[in-house]
Amino acid sequence: MNSISKLVKIGKNVRIGINNILGDNVILGDNVILGDNNNIFSNNVIYSNVEIGNNNVFLEGNIIGEHPVNMDDFTDKIHNGVKIGNNNYFHCNSIIFGGTQNNKTIIYDNNKVSCNTHIGHDVIINNNVYLYPNVYICGHSILLDNSGIGIAGGIHQERVLGKYSFIGMGCPASKNIFPYYIYAGNKYLRMNTKRVPEEYHKYDKELFYYLNNHIKMSENENKEYLSIFNNEIRIDLTDFFNSINIFKNKKIK
Repeated sequence: MNSISKLVKIGKNVRIGINNILGDNVILGDNVILGDNNNIFSNNVIYSNVEIGNNNVFLEGNIIGEHPVNMDDFTDKIHNGVKIGNNNYFHCNSIIFGGTQNNKTIIYDNNKVSCNTHIGHDVIINNNVYLYPNVYICGHSILLDNSGIGIAGGIHQERVLGKYSFIGMGCPASKNIFPYYIYAGNKYLRMNTKRVPEEYHKYDKELFYYLNNHIKMSENENKEYLSIFNNEIRIDLTDFFNSINIFKNKKIK
């Protein structure tokens, strides 16, 4: 059974699963897909072409799937909405813009989004990501697993936030942020030891050196240096570099 307020507005071709709670003045646009066990508080607006999985919570006043616009003339772009996975928590008054052309803005599983957060079009947020209040994420950014952004921090468009990394409070990041490290005051402070698995800590110096210098290394030097790290770190590094290369239309092997 679903609990749906009489004040909810539902568009065309909407599919709603079971055990959902929809509060007053919730709006579901056309072609919305809503899974099971979601709790959507009052005054949430969910635009057309949004897909939401299971066990998500949306506190009051969020806007999901807002129209992306062309900043040159503020015309509406063609957009495909947002895809949200499972077990995510959205605090109040955040805005998530829909993806453009053939893409969706994607938020995967087990993420926590605090109030007044701006998530731009075509952003991909992976799993277990923490976003504190007043964060801004510009279009086409990719946030990898277990990363985070502190209060009023942000990341530039077409940039990657590596696994277990963290952008500090009030810090704007205009470049790709290394996995495992805290970035604040326009510099790397230290390894994010609170979130990085303990068995990775012993590689701190080698990792920081490699991340700073891998572009200058020959193919053989790269392979030799990567052999120092365990398999999980090698996978994390490959994910980071592959994500960066998405914007260059190529992938590393």
